[in-house]
Amino acid sequence: MNRFFVLALAALAAGLPAHAQVSVPGPSGALVYADGGNGRYQSLTFRRADGRVLSAFDDGLEFAYDPRHDADKLSPDRRYTFVSFSAQGEDGTAASSEYLCAFVRMDDGCVVHVAQGSVCGGQWQPPHRWTHADGRRAEPVTDHPPKMAEIVAAYASGHKDGSQVSQPRVLAYLAEGTSFDNLLACDPPGADNRNSYSKMLALLKADRDTQNAARLRAALKAGPRPAATHAVPDSPSATRKEVLDFLGSPRP
Repeated sequence: MNRFFVLALAALAAGLPAHAQVSVPGPSGALVYADGGNGRYQSLTFRRADGRVLSAFDDGLEFAYDPRHDADKLSPDRRYTFVSFSAQGEDGTAASSEYLCAFVRMDDGCVVHVAQGSVCGGQWQPPHRWTHADGRRAEPVTDHPPKMAEIVAAYASGHKDGSQVSQPRVLAYLAEGTSFDNLLACDPPGADNRNSYSKMLALLKADRDTQNAARLRAALKAGPRPAATHAVPDSPSATRKEVLDFLGSPRP
């Protein structure tokens, strides 16, 4: 009897899933927990109906999901789902881990909100209203998804640079545990935010954040192109002062 078969039998005997991947289907795709088992996973992505995969969460997180007990994590109308996750502290021990929760829009995989504490102990009420455990106090967790204009304004201000060290720097201005790809998914390029996309590209270039700049360019290429955009400084050596002058933003 081979080793894999023995392990599979052991998992089944314990009443645990034998596979290291679990999917939670939604209206336009599925949330896929992978790289793990026994209710703990190291990867969480959103697989869209067209086959594209969105990695809305940052690396190094652990996600909790057990299909036997967590069916209520999906809202009654199946438009949103609740996600429990944790991030290890600097010393890498469980005692220093930070426990958080996120709310994912199942139409496109956008992480619309990240929270911790008592909010994470709530429950869904129809159709997708999140309330505290008492079922009465509502939390507006789905009302304010990330917007490019708001992130650009915070990023340009630099107000978190002295208190939160992140590499790349833009991550300090995103919801904890989320990726730059999540911002692009939540607020894709269009006529209403073309200026914000141009400003973000300028800031990323100034920070020499080539990976996220490439992601932003790919989103612009895939999405609707605006009729006119501001020219973005192409010099990789542009200083932050030059970029802020271009953006018309006050320097901190």
